[in-house]
Amino acid sequence: SNEYFPLLSALPMARAVRSTRSRLRDVWSKHKQGQPIEGGLAWEGRFEWQDFLHAFVIQASHRIKVLIPSESSSRPTLALVPMADMANLVGDRSANVRWEFSGDDDAVVVRTTKAVRAGTELVQAADRTEQRAKDNGHLAFQYGITLGDNPHAIPPLPADICEGLMAAIDELHSKNDKEHKARMLLSSLVFESCASSVGNGRRPGPGRGEAKEGVEERRRRREAAKELAMSMAVMDRP
Repeated sequence: SNEYFPLLSALPMARAVRSTRSRLRDVWSKHKQGQPIEGGLAWEGRFEWQDFLHAFVIQASHRIKVLIPSESSSRPTLALVPMADMANLVGDRSANVRWEFSGDDDAVVVRTTKAVRAGTELVQAADRTEQRAKDNGHLAFQYGITLGDNPHAIPPLPADICEGLMAAIDELHSKNDKEHKARMLLSSLVFESCASSVGNGRRPGPGRGEAKEGVEERRRRREAAKELAMSMAVMDRP
């Protein structure tokens, strides 16, 4: 929901969502008005804004990068591959399938990378979808997930920024139920980005005139947010 992102504007993932949404809205408006579009996006036909946004999210969250050989060279290509994109994402060590382009079959072929028992879920490495490393911020932005065993850490944020982000998480959870997945996802990202600040007790002291009870209440809410974030890291492992 859009209501979350202004509150969490200091979070890189939230800024990326707002920026991308704004850029897409601008491109969609120009196309609708018949104006020239720069930046590589092009499509035929007219679509309502929500349909256009939905189509963009689908392709961004399902595309993979494959190496397609040619007579002169091989080039990486982003492609939508039905069925192959149904496998959930995990860390590299937990994956049991990978894909590659087969010239003999003229198709993308999914192969197991280890012995897999019948009935076992087939899962792919998140890093292989576009052949580049992705921390949980990138995964949340593109796929709406985080991985508890992601080896790529989110860059830490300064303590003063983390104070504001934790307060924003407090506000969200004071108004809404704690089971909402979007709020849980954002809580997870805030806690991971601020783990060093939250974990070592580096918090600004109470403001002028702030009651001790208010400080304790804020501490309690932060601890609740931390517990929620940790549960999210477990729940999001496919």
